[in-house]
Amino acid sequence: MLKFAFNKLLILQLLTSSFPAFGTQTVKIATGDWPPFISDKLKDRGFMAQTIEAAFQKEGLKVEWSFVP
Repeated sequence: MLKFAFNKLLILQLLTSSFPAFGTQTVKIATGDWPPFISDKLKDRGFMAQTIEAAFQKEGLKVEWSFVP
């Protein structure tokens, strides 16, 4: 009986631990500074970054920004 309960608990744990893999996906965008449209130094990274993030957010995607020279 104890072995049966342990097996059920193990299966339940395996099923529930896989759910984070189906969570929000992240889109990684690398760009350079292009003020006043997009820049790491602007509020909310500028209006172009806000527009891009809003478009991806409508599809359930998160945006991760990298600013490179």
